[in-house]
Amino acid sequence: ESDSIEVQREVAAALRNLSLSEPNKIAIRRSGGLDVLVNFALNADVEISHQGCGVLANLAEALENQGPMVEAGVLQHLKYVLRSKSVDVQREAVRAISNLSAEYAHTAAIVASGALMPLVS
Repeated sequence: ESDSIEVQREVAAALRNLSLSEPNKIAIRRSGGLDVLVNFALNADVEISHQGCGVLANLAEALENQGPMVEAGVLQHLKYVLRSKSVDVQREAVRAISNLSAEYAHTAAIVASGALMPLVS
């Protein structure tokens, strides 16, 4: 990982573009991308955080990714990101949670993570 904000922005944007493809959604997760994306989502730079949350939301569209994402603790990080002052970051974090909730089996984990509280308070 680069310490350069500009490089991180470009990498996050490239991953977001790549994550629009169904096969890439699985490949990004399988190649260990969740850790990088969570770090991007938690980044203090709003653009990096926005892109990271957007990629997580895109990955969560794939049913095959949802279980591993929940098991990896992505919900806890998304809950934290919901505190962002950026509406764009919040929107992408909510979209990721929404995509994960499409599978009924994950609803208990979403409730248990506390991710709903920032949405209703």
